[in-house]
Amino acid sequence: MKTVLMEEMSFLQIKTAMEAGYKTAIIVLGATEQHGYHLPLGVDSMLGLVLAQKLAAELGNALVAPAIPIGLSYAHMNFVGSLTCRWTTLIAIIEDYVQSYVCNGFERIIFLPSHLGNFQAVETFASEAGAKYPGVKFACCLNFEMMGKLDEKSLQEDGVEPNVAGAHAGESETSQMLAFYPQLVDMALAEAGFIGSYMERREKMRDEGIQVLAVNGILGDARPATAKRGENIVRRMVEAMAEDVRRKFAE
Repeated sequence: MKTVLMEEMSFLQIKTAMEAGYKTAIIVLGATEQHGYHLPLGVDSMLGLVLAQKLAAELGNALVAPAIPIGLSYAHMNFVGSLTCRWTTLIAIIEDYVQSYVCNGFERIIFLPSHLGNFQAVETFASEAGAKYPGVKFACCLNFEMMGKLDEKSLQEDGVEPNVAGAHAGESETSQMLAFYPQLVDMALAEAGFIGSYMERREKMRDEGIQVLAVNGILGDARPATAKRGENIVRRMVEAMAEDVRRKFAE
């Protein structure tokens, strides 16, 4: 196949792929929100699709659904262009995706939340989906625990300080964008934002908006970013996700 992205395939190509055993659908749950002056609004969805395509290649039997490009982004609404939705709206969209793909005949569904704000909602849905759809297997391949372990390992191996890598639009996300969407990154505008413990101020940011921590919307420092580092981050994530999905589907 030339692509595993369903939006780039005809229905006949998808049907043929499914008949050949491609009965796993990967659903990316991204966002549309500010990422500083130097990155586009679609970072989470774009990087999610990169991860999904690489995960599909690693698994060998998966197709990638069109990304859900809106998520829970309340903290970014002071920045023009950002979008957010209600928890109930996101759950309803996920439900509609799942119902559609179950109707199509997919037997395994992988949720890939590439926006941190979506993690809890997606995990909640995934934990309950098996009972609603007997015979269909579900897996959520990213969560806070896994991201924490991956970040710790990645930072140690690459020699990057956690507060520089950052939780939003810092070195980590900027490096990934340089690796896979360099034409959309303006490093001349890359800056440092909030350099501190994000977790200690997470509730304040959630309640009042990210601008109370950083007027440029950055948690971390985007300036040290490199494409090589972005490639390393994505490689480690795909390896970990593939291992996790295989384990969950084998249970």
